[in-house]
Amino acid sequence: MAKRTDIRRFQETLAQKLAAAQHQSEGIAARWLGVMVGAQPVLLPLSATAGVIHEFTLTHVPFSPPHFRGVTNVRGELHDVLDLAPLFTQTETPLSGTARLVVLQSAIAPRTALLAARVVGLRRPEAMRPLDHSTPKEGVVAMWQESEDPNAPVWQEIDLPFWLRQAAQAFTSEPLHE
Repeated sequence: MAKRTDIRRFQETLAQKLAAAQHQSEGIAARWLGVMVGAQPVLLPLSATAGVIHEFTLTHVPFSPPHFRGVTNVRGELHDVLDLAPLFTQTETPLSGTARLVVLQSAIAPRTALLAARVVGLRRPEAMRPLDHSTPKEGVVAMWQESEDPNAPVWQEIDLPFWLRQAAQAFTSEPLHE
């Protein structure tokens, strides 16, 4: 019972920290949660996230497209789990020890979580510089870099509603995999 209380306390603390960060970001142009989608560093709008799940079990859904990784139980409710990596023309995100689920706000996508290869952490715009010379591709709002070092990773600030629409359209247009 003590372990269950500790997990609940951890989840409540994490939810409070995310809510505080979202509240603080209201006066700032943008704040993000940095995640790895496959091998690509991606910035998710913090206002679209509801939490991060560290331990989870996926139940595969037969005949679903590769980006639909299955369903999982999040606090007693079934959530769809989407992997954006195949939509970025990459292979599926491996289910390693660093893989996490980013639960989306129900106003954005009810009972939906994104599979991330790794959650890097909160990213602030003042700690990054926009890459003006690069033209973002479709579904990417902007490209950012954390430092002046040209070897630093380039982060893609994604248009989350665009990628959720792509995932929904792929359900009807892709050949299904077993």
